[in-house]
Amino acid sequence: MIIKDIVLHDKGGDLAARWYIEYYKCNLNSDKRERCREWISKKLDFRERKKFADNRIEQLSKITQDVSVEAIEKIKVSLNDLIDNSTLRKKSKSTYKTCVKQLCLYLEEYTTITNIREIDKDIAIDFLESLTIEYHANTITSARNHLSSTFSLAMDEKFIAINPFQGIKLKLQKDEGDFNTPFSDHEKKTIEEHLIENNYNLYLFTRFVFYAFLRPKELRHIMVGDVDLRLKTIKIKSDVSKTNSRDIIPILKPLYSLITENGLLNYPSNYYLFGKGLKPSPEKLPDNLATTLHKEVLEELEIYKERVTTLYAWKHTGNIHAYLAGMDIKMIQRINRHKSLATTEIYLKKLGLFLDKTVFDFSY
Repeated sequence: MIIKDIVLHDKGGDLAARWYIEYYKCNLNSDKRERCREWISKKLDFRERKKFADNRIEQLSKITQDVSVEAIEKIKVSLNDLIDNSTLRKKSKSTYKTCVKQLCLYLEEYTTITNIREIDKDIAIDFLESLTIEYHANTITSARNHLSSTFSLAMDEKFIAINPFQGIKLKLQKDEGDFNTPFSDHEKKTIEEHLIENNYNLYLFTRFVFYAFLRPKELRHIMVGDVDLRLKTIKIKSDVSKTNSRDIIPILKPLYSLITENGLLNYPSNYYLFGKGLKPSPEKLPDNLATTLHKEVLEELEIYKERVTTLYAWKHTGNIHAYLAGMDIKMIQRINRHKSLATTEIYLKKLGLFLDKTVFDFSY
């Protein structure tokens, strides 16, 4: 995709109005155009707004190709083929493929690469650091080692000249709270009220992330038939799940009410729960559309901060609310689909939660 028709709407220089940059993402192979807006903070003065706009327009002007989901899929297939043809044990191959899957999900979300050779050391480091919010240091180190070995296989086949994961020294004790930061109570309320009034379908989408701890990319693949109100469960197929295994998670009462009140299951079982138009549909929701729409809302509300206030952050926010509401840690583990209770404890601690809430009662 290419960026076209970039325009700064400066409201005639009115600093009391919201300025924004408008442009279109255009598909090279069709007439499809996606209008995008990037809001400029009202906290900036005239000169700062102009400087910000000029820099951003220059960046956009250089973009000739957006992230290609098809290209990322080709990278994943190529790496998985290398793993399949290696001498690794069957169990090890599965572990390596899980790391590749996580990397490719990250590439879709945060990069614009279209070729395996474009994965450099900076991207590798950013990906590994993105894992710190949810994974133990040992797990991240293992992921680095697995990916380094996988990319060594790619070097052997002359796919790449440099291994981007080789020689990376991780600084895992740095501040880990800046990626997908949970929303504050004020931010949560502000966003929810705005979505309820202006984009209710997107609001419902965020509720599944908030209450079911579903990752946005997983939610795009959930079908109407995957939701069972009799058993009060949601089924996540193995080819969709981040864990590469079939998962079944419980539906909490608030989410159950939203599903029934909004008739989300009054459609054929083979419809996507959040398909085209962010509603039940036989057509899948376009890649990253929910993320883009959510980003635009946060920009309009002056809450957005790149990679910090994200759609994924609703998952962490939901975990905090579940824990503070008294949900048993084993149930939190089950809904998050963590393999061990230790992983859940580490995850909650990284969200700023203490497992012994009675500490509040101490005074001296």
